[in-house]
Amino acid sequence: MGRELNFYYDAGAYCDMAAAMIIVCSHRNDSVYRIPAIRTDAKLVYTNKSPVGAYRGYGNPQNTFAFDSQLDMIAEELGMDPAELRLKNATRSGDVTVHGWKITSCGLAEAIEHVVKTSGWKEKRAKRRHLRQGIGMACTIHEVDDRHSDGFAGSNAYVEILQDGEVVIYSGEGEYGQGRDTTFCQLTAEVLGLPLESVRILLPDTDITPYSLGPWGSRVTYSGGIAVVRAAEEAKRILLKEAGDMLEANPADLSIRDGKIFIKGISQPRAAVAEVAHFALFRKEGKRIRGSGQDEPATTKMDPSQQTSPCSTYSFACQAVEVEVDEKTGEVKVVKVWTANDGGNIINPIGAEGQIEGQVLQGLGFAKTEEMIYRNGHLLNPDFMTTGTPGPFDAPPLHVYFTRTYDPAGPFGAKGVAEVAAPPTAAALANAVFDAIGVRIKKLPLSPENVLAAIDEQRTKES
Repeated sequence: MGRELNFYYDAGAYCDMAAAMIIVCSHRNDSVYRIPAIRTDAKLVYTNKSPVGAYRGYGNPQNTFAFDSQLDMIAEELGMDPAELRLKNATRSGDVTVHGWKITSCGLAEAIEHVVKTSGWKEKRAKRRHLRQGIGMACTIHEVDDRHSDGFAGSNAYVEILQDGEVVIYSGEGEYGQGRDTTFCQLTAEVLGLPLESVRILLPDTDITPYSLGPWGSRVTYSGGIAVVRAAEEAKRILLKEAGDMLEANPADLSIRDGKIFIKGISQPRAAVAEVAHFALFRKEGKRIRGSGQDEPATTKMDPSQQTSPCSTYSFACQAVEVEVDEKTGEVKVVKVWTANDGGNIINPIGAEGQIEGQVLQGLGFAKTEEMIYRNGHLLNPDFMTTGTPGPFDAPPLHVYFTRTYDPAGPFGAKGVAEVAAPPTAAALANAVFDAIGVRIKKLPLSPENVLAAIDEQRTKES
C-alpha cells in the first residue's frame, strides 16, 4: 500500500498553533498501517478567520477522517471487507514505520479483531443497506510523551514517607480530571507495598513541587508515572536501609507488605513502616525518607526526511460506529459505538474508561454537530451553546475495551490513552453512513443539511 497526500490547512488569520498542527496532520497517521511508500505535500493557508488552537487528538481527527474514509473507498473498489483490509495492513509490535518510528508495543490488530467480534461486524455488513442502517470502522495512532522539543522533555517527582507511615507524592503534573491523583497513588502504593489509603498526592505548587511541562501529548501517566515510580523506588531503598539499621538485618533480606517490614525466612512482621520512618527521623542524622525520580527521555529533532521517532511510545485504537440514516431529513442516529484501545497495561481502569467515553463524545461532536460558521469574516456562533458541542445526554451506548499489551518502558507497562479514541470517530461515522445509504460524505460535520446535500448530489450524478 502506498499513499500520496495533498494537504491544505486553514490557519485562520495568524499562525499560532497551526505550524505545529500541520506537521502532525501531514505525517503522524502514516504509521497506523504498514505503508512503505509515502509522498506528502502540505500547505498552510491564511484566511480571514480566528486562529486555530490545540484540541484533543491534536491534528489526528482531520487526517484520520480523510485517510480512513479513503481506505473504505479502496476496500469498496477491491471488493474487500474494510476490516480485513485494515487487519492485513495494521502496524504491529516491533515494526519500524516509514518515518523511522520504533513501535515497541502495539495492540492494533487485537483491537480490530475485538471490534469485529463484539459489534457483529460481518453479519451487519452483510444484510443492512436496504434498511438504511450501517456500520463503519476507523483506526488511529497517537503520540505518547512527545519529545521532539528543545530542552527537557521529561518529568520529575518526589516521594516522601512521613513519621506516621503516610506517604506524600510531590509532582508538578496537573490533575484536570483525567485521573492523575489516583494513578500516581496506585503506582506509589504498588512500589512501596503499602495500602492505597496511606498514599496521598499534593496539588502542583511551584513552591514545593517540581516544575512540569503540563498534561499534553498523553504524557502524564507515562512520563509522570515513570518519575513517580523511580521516586518511590528510591524512597523504598532508603526505607529498607533504615530498617536494616533498626532491625540489625541486611536490607537485601527485607521486604514490605501491607505497610509492614518482613525479614526473609520469618513469617511475622518485625516492624511497621511508620516505626522505621520515626526511627530515621529521630536518630542523630535526622534523615527524611524522601526519594527523587526523573524521566529523562532523549529529545529528538525532526530531520527533513522525518526519519526519527518523535515520541517515547504510541497508542492505537480501532472504533466501529453503527448508525440509522433518515434519507428524508438527513438525520444520522448513532445506535452504538465500539472502541478498542491500546494503552499498554491499564493502571487505573475506571479512570481510563472515563477518558475513552469523553473522547468518543468529543469525536461525535467533531463528526456530527460542531461547526464554526463565518460570514464576512465574523464568527456567528462564538460560544459552546451554538457550536453544537455535545453533552452527556447526547452519548450513545458505548462498548469500551483495552487490548492486552505491555510497553517495555512505561510504568508497569502503561502507555497514555488520553487522546487516542477521539480521532477515529468521524471516519467511522462517515463510513457507517456510506454502508447505510451508499453515499460517500467528504465534508464535516455530518449534519442533516450536509447529509441531504450529499444525497441530492449523488442522485443528480446517477440520473
